Amino acid sequence: MSTAYPDAPDTSEDGSDLGFDWEAERRWSDNMGVLLGVVAGLCVLAVVFAALFLDLAYVVGFSAGAVVLWGGCAWAGRRLRHRWSEEMGVPPAAVPVLSRRLAKERVPQSARARAAMAVLARRAVPNPLMLKWLYPVLIALFLLSAVFRGLDGEWAWMGYWLAMAAVQVAAWISVRRARGRALRVLAELEGPR
Repeated sequence: MSTAYPDAPDTSEDGSDLGFDWEAERRWSDNMGVLLGVVAGLCVLAVVFAALFLDLAYVVGFSAGAVVLWGGCAWAGRRLRHRWSEEMGVPPAAVPVLSRRLAKERVPQSARARAAMAVLARRAVPNPLMLKWLYPVLIALFLLSAVFRGLDGEWAWMGYWLAMAAVQVAAWISVRRARGRALRVLAELEGPR
């Protein structure tokens, strides 16, 4: 389940020494620019889709929405990474590395890295009510919308609402799995809850 890593003394003032070589575990996708590029590409695809299949008013709306979405992702992503790094006591560039280790349930032995991972794992455990009510209600609403659109003979909109329901099912499964991993890591770090 978890892989043991040898402890190393923390010799840094800024918290960059976590007892393992986290800089060697960084990936090109840890850069915020990559995420923003993906979001920008999705926004461009939405605008192109609107231009090809919908009216001009939709194109303007999709364009404005895309700019707001991209700006919001840029601002929120940077702010969250810095806030979490302050709470965890690690550099902002180490947050994605610890997040990836949490997803793989690779708990380091260093006390500083374990404390940082415990903070991250607590943040990864969502509210149980969200899993119990929010996702099932959204899935039911999207399926109901698909049925009504299908009864009206609007097949494109029916497909859209079915796709939205499928996305919510996938998100529900993903969040449940992430919660389970976070709880297992917290149990290993802090004992059974």
